[in-house]
Amino acid sequence: MFDQNDAELGSIADLWKMLDKRWTLQILKSMRSREVMRFSELKRSLAGISGTMLSDRLLELEREGLVTKKIYGMVPPKVEYSLTASARELEAILAEFGRWCIIRHSIFMMASNLSVE
Repeated sequence: MFDQNDAELGSIADLWKMLDKRWTLQILKSMRSREVMRFSELKRSLAGISGTMLSDRLLELEREGLVTKKIYGMVPPKVEYSLTASARELEAILAEFGRWCIIRHSIFMMASNLSVE
């Protein structure tokens, strides 16, 4: 069914694990509307997230190449985060995946209703 080798499938699984962590998709969603966001802006946009959790998730996203971090040498420190081109590509893929899920759910629901009747 798939032509990927084990290494490619492992990479896909690793990315899904990271995306499945709490707050990860919400962070990406919050960042998509702006070119650049500061840490405090991002934290305000995500009601209930702790600073530690946000830092951890941003670091993971940065390691995966989905977020860039720019540090300005000033006092107090100024740090800006932005989505990478890879994150923008992933956004399009996830949107398409979401549409596919909705269609599959609709088909499932119609089939369930037919089997009940």
